[in-house]
Amino acid sequence: MRRLLALALLAGACAPAWADDVRCLQSADGGKPIRMSLTLFGTSDGHLVSAGEVLYAGEPESLPIVFKSSEAVEDFENRSSIFLTTWLEVLPDEERIGGRYSFRHQGAVLFDFQYHNLRTGKTYHFEENRDVLDQKNSCNWP
Repeated sequence: MRRLLALALLAGACAPAWADDVRCLQSADGGKPIRMSLTLFGTSDGHLVSAGEVLYAGEPESLPIVFKSSEAVEDFENRSSIFLTTWLEVLPDEERIGGRYSFRHQGAVLFDFQYHNLRTGKTYHFEENRDVLDQKNSCNWP
């Protein structure tokens, strides 16, 4: 069953991407920074396809992620609601879910981005760094 789940998740992660949403994130917990590129795959009309990837700076390969849930946590009368969105990290070699990425967002603005490692139980907090996103839609870390 796990193998089928992993294969299904990976197949979704290989969907064509035409309008990807790329975010450059850096840990905010102090110490040596953890840097990552979060890419949510989308269609040409801007709709997400429930799949994406995370590439940690210095790592040769990205990890697939799949959409889990999104819920409005605060509604406003004259502007966009604030949502809590969760994505799951797939570890294909181990055929399991490795962690959970969750963040609050209002439209395109991200806040309170965190990664929870399911093996260690540790949670890491991240901040978006728009200054390192280059014109090729890649994170160009210094």
